[in-house]
Amino acid sequence: MRLIAFCLFFAFFVAGVSAECSTTEQGDAWCSGTNPYLQVDYSPSAKYSFDSRHRSLTITLQPKDDANVLFGDSEIFDAGTDANPAWQPMPSCFEELGPNNYHDGIRMNVAYKPLCQSCGGNYVIKTDFGLAGQPDFRGHFTAALKIPCSADVAIVTVGSKLDKTSTVHINSEYFGFEEALLTYVEHLSSLQNSSMTVRYVELDNNAAITSFGYSFPQAFGMNSAAASSNLVKPIRKVLKKTGSDYLIIMGGVSVVPMPWRADSAGEDGMQYFQSVDGRVPSDDAYSMTAKNKEPSVVVSRFPTPVSDDPSSSSAAIMTMVSAVYSEAPSFSNTVIVSDACNVLGPEDCTLEHLADSVLNGMFAFGPSTKYCSSDSMCELAPDFCYEIHPDRGAVFPNCRGDSILNELFAKDGIVFITHGDGRHVLAENTLNGDQYRILDADHLLERAESEDFLENRPLVFFNCAYCGAVDGYLHTDSHGELAFTRSASYGSSLVLGFAAAGARAIVGRTRVGFDESSSVAAALSGGPLYPKMIGDFYRGSEPLGRVFLKMKQSAYAAGAAEGDRRFADVETLVLYGDPFQVPVS
Repeated sequence: MRLIAFCLFFAFFVAGVSAECSTTEQGDAWCSGTNPYLQVDYSPSAKYSFDSRHRSLTITLQPKDDANVLFGDSEIFDAGTDANPAWQPMPSCFEELGPNNYHDGIRMNVAYKPLCQSCGGNYVIKTDFGLAGQPDFRGHFTAALKIPCSADVAIVTVGSKLDKTSTVHINSEYFGFEEALLTYVEHLSSLQNSSMTVRYVELDNNAAITSFGYSFPQAFGMNSAAASSNLVKPIRKVLKKTGSDYLIIMGGVSVVPMPWRADSAGEDGMQYFQSVDGRVPSDDAYSMTAKNKEPSVVVSRFPTPVSDDPSSSSAAIMTMVSAVYSEAPSFSNTVIVSDACNVLGPEDCTLEHLADSVLNGMFAFGPSTKYCSSDSMCELAPDFCYEIHPDRGAVFPNCRGDSILNELFAKDGIVFITHGDGRHVLAENTLNGDQYRILDADHLLERAESEDFLENRPLVFFNCAYCGAVDGYLHTDSHGELAFTRSASYGSSLVLGFAAAGARAIVGRTRVGFDESSSVAAALSGGPLYPKMIGDFYRGSEPLGRVFLKMKQSAYAAGAAEGDRRFADVETLVLYGDPFQVPVS
């Protein structure tokens, strides 16, 4: 009996299927499609590739013309690349369910795991078969399986820095890290008419390193400016191969560092960021294809506390992931919080003018002007839980049954045009003396720990110093001098507090930025880029991430030279959480 090696190769691309075969003794007739033994069917259709949307393949093999076919075992292999061929079992990316008996044939169900770390190579499912009564006959069916590296969204992290075994209790349900992440991938794949694809990359995973062709650095972190940028090149390598429009970083600065540069003096010796620790942290470098290029990729980050202990890393991520499944935020259920200026007109009323600018930008009133002081959409220096008298250095309780806080926390969107230090929101009230009303991160953490999550999972916009910092906070030391502590926990970071309490997305500055003008006319005619962005977002229909990127691009186009005020106002703004939020009217 002659030995027959029978091979069918199916390569699945968006463009279609290519089929070819190789033979030994049967000659060219086998390549013509004349196969006397097997009928091969597969689903879905020929326009197919494995990704976060297309995650399964069924191949049915049936005997043809009453051939007495005996099917053997079926296995999936990593065949390597053309330059480095291999024939290794491939359990991490696929689950083979079957083969199952199907009439007189078999049905093989191949399931793809979207959190797998390999892509771009050659993957093969192989089934042996024989013929009854012909013991020397050996046939092989093989189908080539493709996992493209390209994706609309790249999710990156450092796997060893995350606790992927912990669970978090949210709304009477327990979520594990991989479960939450898989659910989020499915959510993204359902957006934009189901056209979004997602690639998940753990930068320290050997399969990812091989697939994307980078060297993983031995040292990275926030200890130096150089170390903080050591993951920039690997992430750019990933983005070059995925071609993604969106980059989502899973983790805070101790998981994936936030690149920073030293603060520098501007005109008149003034430091434009006034960063107490002399650092300017920003995720902008991850948004660029090369150094000094204009940002071209939407970057968002799901934050975690600053800690080398992975056990505390995942709770905020899972809570923010769970928030994206709430109803879309309502434009009409948004509040602006700012200073309350003296109606007689004190000289320093900059922030309320910015709040007026945001209010007018959101509604696009045109020639008519609205003022926060007379609009129900604004809360000017509302009574939070404490008040502080700077002249006496004293803090006094001033709670009114949390009624004001509960009003804020029931909103779909909160815009803080206020003061801050990373832990507290402060709003000046010049009507009653120089008092500041405070919302603190600890209060948010108390709500999160009691599972009293923010009811509507709001969008939060911070236009205040340090309110977007997740690497530390500002405070007054024992000598009365400003100091920066490089340690952020849930109770010492407004970003982490809101994330743990249920916010779906947060925008804030990691340090101090400058607004371009304190004049009412300039503010109402467009004003600084960030307040303008808030208005553009609420007035438009684009996802938050796209509007955020356009703001960044405008700042860089205006002049990225150190000291440029438009640039300084935007560089340290960071987007946390889901970048695909769109408000509804």
